[in-house]
Amino acid sequence: MLKKAVAAFMALMMMAGCVSGCAAAGTAQPEASQPAEAAQEEGSRVVHLAIQPSCAFLPLVIARESGWIDEAMKEINVDVVWTDFESGPPMNESFAAGQQDIGVI
Repeated sequence: MLKKAVAAFMALMMMAGCVSGCAAAGTAQPEASQPAEAAQEEGSRVVHLAIQPSCAFLPLVIARESGWIDEAMKEINVDVVWTDFESGPPMNESFAAGQQDIGVI
């Protein structure tokens, strides 16, 4: 029960952060930051989440695998695009290029 509550809290915190980083559809963004699988409906928004494999980010990985963040964001018409990185430097480059909105390093 405690694990589920902690995971739900983490998902809620992530959702709050995601909403603050969303861009409206049609906002000028580099082409590379809009993958083909992230096809958007009219009026929907998209948030790009960067993640890397690490035990420190296990709650985020669990929330991703369980679909909690995607489900919560769908309720407010926000599409989530996950990007996996093997280490921090490529993730930093992605942020600098404007391809990611939120991530943990």
